[in-house]
Amino acid sequence: LRSLVGSEMCIRDRLLVELTEYYLHINYPTGAGECIERLNKMPLGASLETEQAIRYIFNAYYEISKGDVSAAKQYLDKVSSFVSVLPPAVLRHFFIVEAMYLTKVGLQEQALESYEQFFKTKDIYNNHALYVIALKNKADLYRVMGRKEEAYEQYNAIYACLLYTSDA
Repeated sequence: LRSLVGSEMCIRDRLLVELTEYYLHINYPTGAGECIERLNKMPLGASLETEQAIRYIFNAYYEISKGDVSAAKQYLDKVSSFVSVLPPAVLRHFFIVEAMYLTKVGLQEQALESYEQFFKTKDIYNNHALYVIALKNKADLYRVMGRKEEAYEQYNAIYACLLYTSDA
């Protein structure tokens, strides 16, 4: 996430985004909701589109965690209008949250396409944790879809990735 917006976002906002991401990752929606509420009250900086996209993406992520896919869709639609100008680090978060949304609403093939878009973004290995999350989510999706061989390959990729980074 540190590479998400560079110096375009103030430290306080970055911390709120990171804390939101952490709370959502550990399944603590109350804490995430408090962070989102604070983040949404902060004034936007010089990079309006990038900061707004980050807010929309994390609002969508939060809404998905609460089970409100309708609200999540509204946030994702807002990001879609300027996705072509977003930096790769922001795009990666967008594709993962979009895939999570599509999975929740039963559009599994489209979710796989979003994960593929994630894996095609520039400098994909800059955020190792996000890369592993994407691998795991995609593997879990394959498993749910009954595509066990592909799920197995994804789980092996996670293992290889973790093994490689532990040797470094």
